[in-house]
Amino acid sequence: MALRKEESSKDLGKVASGMIEAIATIKGRAMSESAIPDNAALLKEVKIPYCKFVKRQRRYLSDRLALEDVGAPQLFVNEIEWLLTRKVKSTKPEEEDHLRKIYHCCDVLSSTSQTFAEGLAKAGIVPVLVGELDKYLSSNQFDRWKTPDGTIPDILAILYNLSKYASNRGFFRASKAVESLKIFVLAPLHPEAHVVLAMANVMSIEDFNKDKNLCQRIITLITRLSKQIDPDRIEGATDLAAGIARIAVYDSEMKNTLQTNGYKVHMEAFERDVSTYKLEAMAEAVDNAAAVLVCMSQKDEESADCRRVCEYAKASGIDIIPVVVEDQYKPDAWLGKLCETNPHFNLSSGGNFENDMAWIMSKLGEKRKDEARLKFKKEIQTWKQKNNIEGNLEKLEREDLIFLHKAKEEAPSEFYKWIGDELGQTTISRKRKFCNALENLESFQARGQTTIARKRKFCDDLEDLESASGQ
Repeated sequence: MALRKEESSKDLGKVASGMIEAIATIKGRAMSESAIPDNAALLKEVKIPYCKFVKRQRRYLSDRLALEDVGAPQLFVNEIEWLLTRKVKSTKPEEEDHLRKIYHCCDVLSSTSQTFAEGLAKAGIVPVLVGELDKYLSSNQFDRWKTPDGTIPDILAILYNLSKYASNRGFFRASKAVESLKIFVLAPLHPEAHVVLAMANVMSIEDFNKDKNLCQRIITLITRLSKQIDPDRIEGATDLAAGIARIAVYDSEMKNTLQTNGYKVHMEAFERDVSTYKLEAMAEAVDNAAAVLVCMSQKDEESADCRRVCEYAKASGIDIIPVVVEDQYKPDAWLGKLCETNPHFNLSSGGNFENDMAWIMSKLGEKRKDEARLKFKKEIQTWKQKNNIEGNLEKLEREDLIFLHKAKEEAPSEFYKWIGDELGQTTISRKRKFCNALENLESFQARGQTTIARKRKFCDDLEDLESASGQ
């Protein structure tokens, strides 16, 4: 990465060269018991100079160490695994100290550099660290009423650094990290900021839906932590708290708004029974939908279920309305492609919830009208076949039938002219069948509508009803 002029330093190049040389030396005698003291000393040449620089300079140094020809992430992971293997047999103070120093280096280097964090994840550090958490949780050392000690805080800090990047979250899911982190989050004492933030980052939409109480506890803890922790030490805590809280309530707000305006809503977050939920239920909901609202956030992008719903809706020809629900989120991957063919709307704090919901409902209203017309076309076809009616009725709309029914009573001469000229009812037989079928329509026989006045009032009521249902 490039540095601004004011961030460059005459010493920066020398420091980078010294750090790279130290890594090369450690790599040359890695996994050697006799070299542990010297390697531990060399790690100071990596960490101490690094800490003297500002954030962007640190990122530059970390990125340099993450380069493939330097290979610091892979070296650290290999050394950690080797030391942990030796720890099973016996614990030596110098080995424990060396392990702590490597953890510290992994923490500081990954805290500012996405490249270094991704390098650690690709090198396999996530399952190693989650395995250490599991050992700790199952040992006599773990006490729900005490703050974790030893290397556990370092491990949690590294996991948090890695969890910030979507590219790493697959490694967390594969290692079932959520189950391990959950125990720390639910501990009676206030858990460390790192574990709460890591948990919030790696939990998927499905995880949040499974346990609403856990979701609410995370929101509460992050909100509290965001007011207490140093933003330079743990960046993004405030935004993360606000974002997760906002996403957590959007489902409810959207559902309530739509239901208040007369829409029947099926929302996965509300109606899923985790133990019995099947893809068939999802398919049925999509098949019966006027449209599918696809919420867009980083977690939705990573959700396999969200993607399945969207792909099925697209294949079924159901209208898709993408909706952004996370601040500063820019649709990417499959959601990015979705936005290329569908206009998307912003319900995050950067948008106007009421205005966008009004627009969404207007689109749903148009869809309702289109579906009502299609349904009526099918009804007309069935009515035509049932009554053996000939002629061209394809262009008839429901309002036309209402009008013809009134015209037959109030202006019969015009009525017979219209059905002959426009509907092809040119013979006596055709006119007879059409008139009988018109009288026999269930909608006009309902409620005992027998007199002209009653029929007129009934037709007016029906017009109002149809108008309201199309809105």
